[in-house]
Amino acid sequence: MKSRTPSQNRARFSHLHAWPVIVLLTHAGTTLAQAPATAPAPTPAATPASTPPPAASPALTEPENPLAGPKVTLPSAGAAGSDGTMMSGHAMDEADLAKLTIVERDFAGQITRLDQRAEKAAAEKLPLTAQQRSELNEFFTERSTRVLQFTLKHYDQFIELQGARQARSREELPRLMSEMRKTAGEWIDKPLVDRVEQKLPENLRTHYRRMVGEYYAELAKSDPRAGASTGGGNPRPRRAGANAEYSELNNFIREMAREFSGMVGQRREQLDTMLRAVDATPEQESKIREIVRAGSGTPGTDPTPQQRRETIRKLLAELTPQQQKLWQQAQAAQRGAAPMPAPDDEPATDPAEKVKKTPAEKPASGKP
Repeated sequence: MKSRTPSQNRARFSHLHAWPVIVLLTHAGTTLAQAPATAPAPTPAATPASTPPPAASPALTEPENPLAGPKVTLPSAGAAGSDGTMMSGHAMDEADLAKLTIVERDFAGQITRLDQRAEKAAAEKLPLTAQQRSELNEFFTERSTRVLQFTLKHYDQFIELQGARQARSREELPRLMSEMRKTAGEWIDKPLVDRVEQKLPENLRTHYRRMVGEYYAELAKSDPRAGASTGGGNPRPRRAGANAEYSELNNFIREMAREFSGMVGQRREQLDTMLRAVDATPEQESKIREIVRAGSGTPGTDPTPQQRRETIRKLLAELTPQQQKLWQQAQAAQRGAAPMPAPDDEPATDPAEKVKKTPAEKPASGKP
């Protein structure tokens, strides 16, 4: 074999050193050709010093998931509305509003009776601003107080009517219902649904009345005693002469019963709390409940100061000295006031008598 000179050997292997570079460039060219075209980022030298560099494209920082749905951002419960007030929730379009309902059914498919007026339950479903919600809450709170006062004022008539309703007395019920209609007067003249509707935005009034009407219509189907619907449409005749006014009277009487039951339940709960606070024995509990019941006076009237003091004397007499202190502490905590005076303390009932006693009780001194 003919031997090569050193210069010939260098020329032979010089092209072999270029192969790795050629392979890398070819692979890079293929990869770039397959990648999606993107605008080249400007070099730092080409970007002016006063111009901030452009933000990175979302496609480069977070690949888009083709299976994910569109991203929707709903305003939070504390978001401000266009009028500057706080929204109670995200705004509803007409389709969402049309789905609102207060009709709920049990497993047997029977409608579930609400524990409040349907007019109030329907208003709570509406997307109102914080200011609108506050005004409605104030309206219903004031109404609750007034209905309870009305019930206590006409307690005897209310109890007699409730007894006839439970007994379904065909002889007494028509007369008592007619008398209560006259007594209720303004409560029945204008249905509650109309009163609430006037406080709502115009775009929500139709949906509000629809919800109330649907509930009373479904209730009338399942309960013959429910009467006609007051929420809208034609009233459902339950008997000759029945109409929306008769149905409104029925709903108002149920409202009276709920308010009265709520008051009785609250007082019972307060008494239960007091009895637990003093760890009363079963015998003490029975006697105290009877004393409180007897000292409450006639419903609708407040006991006199003398009756209250007498009730306190009898009540505390059933307790030990330690229990008396616990009772006074618990009662002060409920009222947020100082403990009541001890049974031996006899407060002056006559302001003039109190003024007369005051100078005598003070120690003699030269100061006025």
